[in-house]
This record gives sequence, C-alpha cells and structure tokens, in this order.
Amino acid sequence: GGFVSSLTGNTSGGQSYSIFNAASQKKVETSLKVDGKDISTIFSNTANGVYQYSQLLSTNENNERMADKEQEKLLNQITYGIKWEDRVVLKYNDNGVLEGNKEFQHILNQMNDSKWKPMVDCMAKAGATQDACFKSVFKDSIAYMQGQGFEYQNGMIVRSLNKMEKILLGQTTGLTMTAEEKALTGTCYVDPTQCKSLLRQDYTYTVNKETNVATLTKSISNGQIGGRREGKYISGTQTETRYVSLAEVKPIMAPKGKDLFDSWGEEEWDNIGSQQNAVLKNFYDVGLAGDVKRISAAANDISVVKERNEKKFQEAKIAAESADSFIKDMIMAYISGGVAGIKSSIKGKIEDQINSSLAGAFIRATGGSEDQIAFVSDIMSFMRGKMQEKQVKARANTMSMSNPLRSIENMVSKTYNKLNQWSGGITGAI
Repeated sequence: GGFVSSLTGNTSGGQSYSIFNAASQKKVETSLKVDGKDISTIFSNTANGVYQYSQLLSTNENNERMADKEQEKLLNQITYGIKWEDRVVLKYNDNGVLEGNKEFQHILNQMNDSKWKPMVDCMAKAGATQDACFKSVFKDSIAYMQGQGFEYQNGMIVRSLNKMEKILLGQTTGLTMTAEEKALTGTCYVDPTQCKSLLRQDYTYTVNKETNVATLTKSISNGQIGGRREGKYISGTQTETRYVSLAEVKPIMAPKGKDLFDSWGEEEWDNIGSQQNAVLKNFYDVGLAGDVKRISAAANDISVVKERNEKKFQEAKIAAESADSFIKDMIMAYISGGVAGIKSSIKGKIEDQINSSLAGAFIRATGGSEDQIAFVSDIMSFMRGKMQEKQVKARANTMSMSNPLRSIENMVSKTYNKLNQWSGGITGAI
C-alpha cells in the first residue's frame, strides 16, 4: 500500500529509461500509485464521483425546493379566503337589516333558512350531504342567479368571479384557456400579496424547516364579553394554534450495487431518472394529499371552536342587552310612577314571559313551527287587551287576524286531533 516509487519504471507514457547509464541500469518509476492503482485513475474516478455526487445532491435539493413551494401554495389555499364581502349584492348586516338588491330577497331568505322544509327533507335521506342537498333544492335559483352573474356565498348574494379571476385562483374546471392563461393558473396562491383585491388572510402560518412542521394560528372570540365599543358589546379574544407535520419528499439514492466512485453508465442514469419519477409521484399522490387533509383538519378544528365561542358570545350579549333594557325600563317606570310604576312594569314583564312560555308549549304540542310562538304570544296578549290589533298583524303570516278567536279555536281543534292520534282515539271517545 501507499505511494510506490522506484528507480526503475515507466514514464507516464509507459516508456522506461535509465539514470546516468548506471551500471546497475536501475530505472525510475515516474508514475505514482495508491493501493496498486495508478494515481491518474484515482483522480479520474474521484472527479467522476464528485460529479455524480453533485448531480445526485442537486436533484434532491431541487425536489425539496419543489416540495416546499407546493406545500406553501397549499397552505396559502387553505389559510386565505376569497373576499366575498367586497362583492356583495344582497346581505343582512350586523343589525339584521337587509342591504342591497331586494330582487333576490326571497332566494336569500330561503337559502339562509336551515329549517326550510325542502332542505330538511333532503337532509333526512340516507347519505345526504349539505352541499348536495343545497345544489339540488336550489337548482333553479342557482341557475337564475348565475344567468345574471351572481351566486350565494357565506350567507350573502355576491357577484361571481370573472374568467381571469377564476384562473388566478386556480378554478379552471370547464374553462378553455390559452397558453398564457394556463401559465397564470393558481398564481394568487403562489404569492397572495399580488392578489390583495381578491384574497384575505383567515389564518396565519409559519413552517419550521428543521422539523417540517407548520403552525396555524388564528385570533377568535373567547365566548365572553370583552367590553363595549361605540355603545355595543364586543367579544373578548383568544389565540388558537394548531400544529401540522408536513410530508417530506424521499431522497434519490445511488443505483443499487454502485457507489459514487464507480463509473455510472446509461443504465445507472436511467435508474436515477426512474427514482426521480417515483419519488415525485409518491409525494403528490400520498404526501401532498395527506398534507391537504391534515392542514384542512387543523383549520376546521379552529373554525369549530370559533363558531362555538361566537355562539356563546351572542348568548352572553343578548343576556347583557336584556339586563340593560330591564334596568332602563325600571328606571323609566320609577321616574314616571315611583314604586307603583316599578311594580306595574315588573308585572307586565312577568305576564309577557308567561304568555311566551304558554305559547311555546302550545305550538310545540300542535306540531307548529318555532316562528309561530311569538305570534300566539301576541294573540294571548291581545286577548288580554295589551296590544293593538295592527301590532299583531305585523307578525302574522298565514293565520287569520280578522278573527283571533277563530284562529285560537282552530289551533285548539288541531291540538285535540293531535292528542286523539297520540291516544289511539281515547280522547275522541270521551
């Protein structure tokens, strides 16, 4: 082993010669060897190995960059939402007042009504989904709005996206596109800052490159009253965080049975190409598909907490507003009538509560809908001389107001029939 040098040998060109024509005719070996291998061969193999290593390294680095970009695009798709609120045609504002084109009011009311009978009936079928039922039940309304360039989104009637907006957002199903348009597909999610007029950020996220873990964050309601702003109760806030492990693209290895310092032929390079295709296919079909599920699940989990806390806040807000209203009423009653005024006001509120409770029990027993409770409560108050007939009419729909007694008589008859059905005819025999 080691370098071998002798006074006799061949030149690098393979020719031998003697020094000073010495009698011994000992010759000098002008080539160097390592472990019996010519150094020039060693250098050649080393250079070849470095090249092959650099090619392998470059391919793996390119794959990792590609994976990072795809995952970043995916995260943007899930954490950014379309600014439908900037495209509103008709909606109910925070105070419950309808704003916009009243032409679509009937459609909007039906689409927003979770208890609308056709939707309830559809959802009762085995295997039914909210999306499928919505498209089926409102097929005609959806087609009518589409014909005018509108659609239903997030409880509002909004202006639909035009062709270029759809392309930028990657919504290209059914579109005929030029080569230039195809190159723009989905670019809003490559860099959302270039599409500020179309997108808003619903969640923030970071990615730890060392651990390949994404962190999703969103500030939401904590379900409690956080104070007042401009005379209105506002919600407190809390930060929700979820962690998602992202998929990694598998590395490409040296061909089986070969190392980096072996000379790779066409077969070995074909093997590298086959590995490249296989790892990318696996990343898209398995890795990225798994990322979609995990990131979506994390975002949906935060959304569920948000909705639950928002409901709690609304309940707390209504209770606080009711308490405020009660205090104001008591103050006004005291100012106008002293203690007697307070007693009278409290008596009236108790009677209203009794009317509402009785009306609720009555309606539910007869199979009526929840929106009829207030109507029956008003009739009971009306019969006791507490309301003007015109005030009751404002809340009436299908029930007769020209003869309130007849309306109650009909409902009593309905209750009787219902009880008779429940009892198997016993009440009818009494």
